[in-house]
Amino acid sequence: MKRKYFILKVDKAPTSIGGERNVSGGFEYEYERMRDMKRVIVACGSGVATSQTVASKVNRLLKENKIDARVDVVDLKSIDRHIDSSVAYIAITKVTKEYPIPVINGIAFLTGVNQDAELKKLIEACK
Repeated sequence: MKRKYFILKVDKAPTSIGGERNVSGGFEYEYERMRDMKRVIVACGSGVATSQTVASKVNRLLKENKIDARVDVVDLKSIDRHIDSSVAYIAITKVTKEYPIPVINGIAFLTGVNQDAELKKLIEACK
């Protein structure tokens, strides 16, 4: 069986007149943009299907409202590690612990019940 190999060619970013690198559209620019974005975390019991569904919907709703935020799915057991780097936590399960950031009801994004109120809280947290 003959193997096929592909070569990925990455061009260097163009330089400006002064010789500085113009990284607009490059990897460095994207990294800085992602680093500076507000971060929202979503977690459910297993961190698989339900939280992925909610994260996808929340991501779409934030884009529709022109909110530049990153929505990440995390494991429920690792919430405490991610809280400090996030502006809001969307919980699919009942939360009994106090957190220093707003806790948003994720069930609202699954069912649509009270979704507008929860989205409003999320948008305020991302501003």
